[in-house]
Order: sequence, then C-alpha cells, then structure tokens
Amino acid sequence: IRDLVRSRGLGDVYKRQVLIEHLLNRRFSEAGLAPGASRVMYAQAVSNRTVRLRIPAPYRGFVTRFADIVNAIEGSYYYGTPSQATLSRLAETLASGSPKEKYKASVKLESVGVSAIAYLQKASGDDWTQLYSGQALSYLNSPLGRERIISAAESDNEEIRFEAVRFLGRLSGRGAIQALKTKVFDPSSRISIEAIDALVSYGDDYAVKIRLGGYDVVAIKGMEPGLVVRTKGRPFVTVTGVGTPLEGTVEVAVGPIGLGSTEENQVGIINGLGPDANTIVVEATMDNILATLAKFNASFEATRKIIESLEDAGNIPYSVTWLD
Repeated sequence: IRDLVRSRGLGDVYKRQVLIEHLLNRRFSEAGLAPGASRVMYAQAVSNRTVRLRIPAPYRGFVTRFADIVNAIEGSYYYGTPSQATLSRLAETLASGSPKEKYKASVKLESVGVSAIAYLQKASGDDWTQLYSGQALSYLNSPLGRERIISAAESDNEEIRFEAVRFLGRLSGRGAIQALKTKVFDPSSRISIEAIDALVSYGDDYAVKIRLGGYDVVAIKGMEPGLVVRTKGRPFVTVTGVGTPLEGTVEVAVGPIGLGSTEENQVGIINGLGPDANTIVVEATMDNILATLAKFNASFEATRKIIESLEDAGNIPYSVTWLD
C-alpha cells in the first residue's frame, strides 16, 4: 500500500509506514493461528512509500475491507490502542451518525481488535447501525455479529437488505442459511439473486446448480415450494420445495416439446415429432420437468413458455416469482 498518509518529508512518511507495520503486526499477529503456532508477519515497511502486506485469514476474499482497516488503524508504539474516550465517541457515532459516518466508525472500532467488541455491542441505533456493527463484530468473531446482520436483512431499506444478504453469504451457521432462504423470494430482484447465489456457494447440501447452454437451473433444499425465474442477464430457474407435485391435468405444447399427464402424478415429456420423438415419463414435479428439459437441451425461451403455460393452467400450486 503506497502513500497511505501524505507528509511534508520522506522521513516522516517512512516513520508512518513503520508505525503501520508495528500496528498491523500487533493487531493481527495471532489471527487465525492454531495454539502453539508461530506468529505471522502481516506487514513489512520496505521503503518510504511502500508497506508490504499479507492478508489475514478473516479478510481473504475481502481485500477492500482489509484496506479500510489498514487506513483506519491508529495507535502508537507506547500507548497501544486508542483511549476509552475515543472508543466511546466512535460508538456514539456508530449509533447516531450518518450512514457514511457509521461505516467509518465501525471500521475504526474493528481496527482496534477484540478490545472494541464491548463498544460495538453497546452501539444501538437504526438498521445502518445494525448492519455496520454486525459486520465489524462478525470479523471479530463475535456471535452477536451474525444476529445483527440477520436483523439488518429484514430492513425496509432495500440497500441495507442487499448489503446484509451479501454479507450473510460469507457467514456460516444454520441461522445465516435460514435467513438467506427467506430472501430467495425478496421483492427486490438483486436481493433474491444474491440470496440464491449465496445458497449455491454453501454447497450441494443446500442448493444444486446445473449450468446449461443458455441458462441455469437451481434447486434449493429445505424450503417451502416456490419458483423463481430470472429472464434477463444470465437467465435462471430456481425451484424450492423439491418434490412438490403439480395439480390437475397437464397439457402443454411448445414447439417440438410436449407435456401431458399419464398415470396419476406422472407426466410424459415428448421431444421431437413423428417416429424419432423421444419420450420420458417422470413424477409430475417441477424439478423433474426442469431436469428432463435440460436433458433435451431445451432453450430457456421454451422452458419459460412451458412454465408460463403451467402457471396459467393452474398446474403449479405455489407462487412463481418473475425477475427482470
């Protein structure tokens, strides 16, 4: 990181770089280390313009956040972290400042380390306070951080909900996963998409994603039945409540693909015309139909029209959310 603080003389600049080295190594020297492991140097002042940095484990993949910490960190060789009065003022700003001021205060407190947890916990305010204090507490491994992020994800403010859902994607635990599931059907397209992508990132135990030529199919486990269809950008179809049967008699034709009810709770899917047509019979559930359409290499446009026809006919016994 170059030129973190401008100064009148190169000597003063180098002193600042050496101080940054000292403060960061003191702050992160034991971050993520197993008991008995040797300390790691996270900062080294190599010139009057450059500090060479190693990213601590909690910030890998979140370089921008770590850069904010580097720029926010304060202290001295002799007196350590900022005073209690300074920490109290930062907590007050986190509780009552503007959103921009709240963010800066939360990062300042986070840069102090575990001794700032009590000040972050005491900060109470609006949903921005919940979000920013929750992020800082999470980076400091406080369980309260997850609780505050989950609370922020229920905000009426779309921007706060989006940032909270995006942050939930990096947290572990059943509470975070359940909170993400509730956001799959969020009225905001970008929040719904963020929640779906986060669940997919947790692995096949929670969500399975099949990437096709022109779109994606996602199946999310452990949820009430529903369907989310994104029609713009990279299209996708997300189905929840896997295994929920369709209702009524199915009869759909889209180009060379046809769907028709056979025996009870089964549907035949035909691809092609005449003697060369290929037919597969499956249980009449949306996930089975989507999987079969994928085998037939059906286009997204054909899949979309089939879903629309099933919805219009009342065959889908749950809501379909259409995203731009």
